[in-house]
Amino acid sequence: MIIRKTGTVAALATLVSLAGVAGAQEETAPPPPPDEPAEGEKVEEQKPEGQKVEPEDPCTELERRLHSKTPPPPPVMAEVPPASPPPAVETTPPPAPIREALIVYDGDDEGRPEIASRIGIGLTAGGGVNDFTDDDVQAATQIGGAWDVRLTFGTRFVIAGELGYVGTARDITALGLDSGAVLTSHGAEAVARLNFLSGIVQPYIFGGAGFTHYRIANSDFNTSAVENDDNLAHFPVGGGLGFRYSGFMLDGRGTFRPVAEESLFGEDQKMHTWEAKLSGGFEF
Repeated sequence: MIIRKTGTVAALATLVSLAGVAGAQEETAPPPPPDEPAEGEKVEEQKPEGQKVEPEDPCTELERRLHSKTPPPPPVMAEVPPASPPPAVETTPPPAPIREALIVYDGDDEGRPEIASRIGIGLTAGGGVNDFTDDDVQAATQIGGAWDVRLTFGTRFVIAGELGYVGTARDITALGLDSGAVLTSHGAEAVARLNFLSGIVQPYIFGGAGFTHYRIANSDFNTSAVENDDNLAHFPVGGGLGFRYSGFMLDGRGTFRPVAEESLFGEDQKMHTWEAKLSGGFEF
């Protein structure tokens, strides 16, 4: 009986020791590792029991969120096309000297060769017809002849000048005047001329001033109302066409000569004249 009780006690002691060992092992075993969070799942931090949970700083949370975002891609630099070269600057030649600006012909053409004076000096003489424009004066006179001698300076320039002698002669009739009487005129004038073209053919216009002395010639007596002589200021204007070839000059022109005052035929009679003339000469 005592033997059976002893065996039973030993068996119980063995079970108690085994249970103690198992409990000790459970107490000393490390806790199992926490489960890994799924991708994208928010992990909450485990706080120990009894520890006061403090609220997160909103600034810290904002900074964490900002830093957790994917950084923006670097800025794309636009390609700047290469600068085009500056435009070429055209150099304006200096203005021509006054002589070259005014000259209209330089003597390169065989028809107008180089001349000694360089500017062109012409000497011409010619003749044509001349008449008054007033009807009353025309009734007392006939269409007359006209002549002139001219010296031109600048035949190869745009602007030229002329000095000339002019003369006319015509029959005149009046009550109390010798039937063979002739009305003559002699005068001088200076004009400025504008040449339009260069080369062999040269159109031009002109204008100027001068004076004329009228005189009744070939008359043995004069008891008429017509004066024996008179001096008048006149202002020639007109145009013409010149021809120049190898030093030879041919010139045709038309002229109108109004006068400032008149007294040969009376104060009411106008002695304006028109004239058509052809001249020839030389250029040197």
